[in-house]
Amino acid sequence: MMAERWVKRAALGAWLLLAGCGASSSREARVAGDFSGRRGCTASQVKIKQERGGFAVSGCGWKDRYDCFSDGCQLADAPVLPPSADAPRPRRVTELRLQIGLGAADGLLLTATPEEGENAELALDSYPQRDCGLDVMIDGQLLELAEGSARWSRVLPRDVVLELGAAQQVAVRACDHRWSLSREDLLQIRRFARRYAEELAWREPARKGSTGGHRPPTGGWQPWQAAAAFPGATASVELTGAQLFQKLAPSVWRVESQLESGSSQGSAVAVTKSTLVTNCHVVAGALKIVLRQAKLEVTAKLKASDPAKDRCVLEVVDAQLVPVAGVRPYVDLKVGEALYTLGAPSGLELTLANGILSALREDEGVRYVQTSAPISPGSSGGGLFDARGNLVGVTTLVFVGKEHLNQSLNFAIAAEMFWSP
Repeated sequence: MMAERWVKRAALGAWLLLAGCGASSSREARVAGDFSGRRGCTASQVKIKQERGGFAVSGCGWKDRYDCFSDGCQLADAPVLPPSADAPRPRRVTELRLQIGLGAADGLLLTATPEEGENAELALDSYPQRDCGLDVMIDGQLLELAEGSARWSRVLPRDVVLELGAAQQVAVRACDHRWSLSREDLLQIRRFARRYAEELAWREPARKGSTGGHRPPTGGWQPWQAAAAFPGATASVELTGAQLFQKLAPSVWRVESQLESGSSQGSAVAVTKSTLVTNCHVVAGALKIVLRQAKLEVTAKLKASDPAKDRCVLEVVDAQLVPVAGVRPYVDLKVGEALYTLGAPSGLELTLANGILSALREDEGVRYVQTSAPISPGSSGGGLFDARGNLVGVTTLVFVGKEHLNQSLNFAIAAEMFWSP
């Protein structure tokens, strides 16, 4: 079965910023010092060569590449060579640090020690008026944060650090001074957040199953947790298209997954007052998951996931959802009955379309509802409903064939799969 996936992917790698580098010789010394500290080499073992845009560094069985910019040098994605058998083991990473210059004498210091706790700290690094507090704004929202180790520092909980990884705008204020971080600064913060999430992930227990070829969102794929009680179907009368839309519209949301580069669109269906079902490929690689419905905007988190079967559950905290009225069991579905899709194809929110149930199929342990009702990019994660407003499936994929034509061969994961182990 050929599925058309609409997921943007971004590279993930280890990162370290070496700020405050001045002349080339100073940068070279800092790079060499960082390399020897991380790899456990002595100074005499380190060999460094300047290359275009950075340095190639080797020693005691390791070889790394550092890329340099106007404000510092950073470690490239991964070591090129593995360590030799007798090479010293690299030291454990105990603290993540990022320095950001705000001006001639001002700067920010972002630190975290994931091995000791989830909180990070943001502090004014060299601000002269240290009797002032520090205010932080992310994407136009002023945050209420606890005071850190000093008055001019703030504690950043896990959720805030991960939110920084998707931020389009970050600004700070101290007394009457305000700074808005540059695009390059935001890129550094995103890398910090990615490394932070990676270090936290090492603390989590290993999960069963594959990734299904999908890159996990920030925070990783959460273990699958099937709902305890299947909601059952509503026995209301069949509705007209207009009545059906009015009944279903409050339960279907457009999903925007904010990625390292741009964003991707999908859909989700509310099944309780705080949870929604969707496809995992809709949120793959997401730094932040945002639900939209008309002028409403709600931030969601991944609650449960089974990427191998492309089923994910999202959760909201700061909003109350309108769940669907009922869910039809797979065995009760009949070929030929009328079905309706409701989602956000191509980002066109709350698009209703109709068709019939074409076939009931199963592939690799997943039950599918085949339908002639249209499914397009952006429909993924949306709802497939019967004429009474019951959820019968989560729209997932389109079979296009070798001619790359969609001949109304559309598939939804059977809704009851989201209540199955």
